[in-house]
Amino acid sequence: MSKLFFECASNFLEFFSNTLLFVIRDTFDPIRDGFEKRIVALPREFRLKRKDVRNVFRGSRRFSADTGSFFLKKSGFENSRFGFGVPISVAKKANARNKLRRMASEWVRIHLSSIISGFDVFVVFKKEALSYTKKEFYKRMEGSFIKAGLLKGRL
Repeated sequence: MSKLFFECASNFLEFFSNTLLFVIRDTFDPIRDGFEKRIVALPREFRLKRKDVRNVFRGSRRFSADTGSFFLKKSGFENSRFGFGVPISVAKKANARNKLRRMASEWVRIHLSSIISGFDVFVVFKKEALSYTKKEFYKRMEGSFIKAGLLKGRL
């Protein structure tokens, strides 16, 4: 009887330790699990620097769209560079302003391959952009970029 008890106990402990190990290792590790590192931010070479933002305002082509005002200037770089501004008059809370910036930079990151290169683009968002859902915001951003002539094949 004691041999049977110890056999059952050892089987239980073996099962429990494997289960516990599974629970502990049930976290996502891209290196261990063989996944590639996911890029979540707009790469640095596609971002405007502060000093360049001033230059974009001077002598740039400006137009207004659903999402906001676009400032476009031809640059000497091979990549188009982007900057996004959300005035305090649009949203008093910083998290709302940051959300707009993040959505815009995410849209640009996703569509980098279809955006014409060689431009500096700065967008100042309107108050209406805050009320759009993510899907609607992306659709309006695409319309704005088409209007600006910045998407390849859609001039």
